[in-house]
This record gives sequence, structure tokens and C-alpha cells, in this order.
Amino acid sequence: MKMRKMFLKPVSFIVLFCLLLQTVGAVTATRTNENTHKEFVFEREIDREKAQLIIDYLNGEEVVEPRSILCIFGHSLATSTVYETTHRYWAVSPRCIRVTYRVTYCTRSSCTYSAYTVLSDARLVCCV
Repeated sequence: MKMRKMFLKPVSFIVLFCLLLQTVGAVTATRTNENTHKEFVFEREIDREKAQLIIDYLNGEEVVEPRSILCIFGHSLATSTVYETTHRYWAVSPRCIRVTYRVTYCTRSSCTYSAYTVLSDARLVCCV
């Protein structure tokens, strides 16, 4: 009986501690209702229209423009790394989030082809 009490106290403490950690984790993962804004930084120099097309694509907007007739036999592809920083995303510090994409796009001005791969995402301390 004495052995059982000695065993139950530490186990109860560990279970209570784990539950407390889960509660704290749930509080820190809440999103904020403040005005958030996004910032995009391109690794390579891209013309303004193509950059806006890529930003729209990364924001999930449907791009419904015809592709170039020159691209029937293949695109003229280029690759760039794009950093998307969303400020005031989380309710508590670190509040901001940065997602890094590898974007492949057609360099022809009349073509709207683009594809992306998420390379990483991380929380940042940049807004108070």
C-alpha cells in the first residue's frame, strides 16, 4: 500500500504538468484579430507585373489569364526565392510569421504560369 502511494504521487504530478503544458501551448497558438499585413521580398529582380502575379498566386487568388502561344512547346522558366512575412499574425510574441517559397515562373510577359514549393516557415519577433 505504501509503495502504491509513492508511485501515484510522482505519476500524478507528471500528468498534471503535461496537462498544464498543453494548456499553455494552446494559449500561445491563438491568432490575433488585429490588422495583419503581408510583405513579400523577392530574391531576384522581377518585373512589377510578374511579381504581382506571383503575389496573387501565393495569396490563393485564382489567376485566369491565357498563357502565351509561345509556351506551347515549353515555358521559359526562371526560379526565385520569395519571402512572405505576415506581421501581427499571432496574439503573443513572437507575433510574426515568415514563409519561404521557391517560385518557378515563366519569364515571357504574356504567360501566367507559376508554381511554388514551401521551403520553410518560422515565427519571428519583429512586431511588439
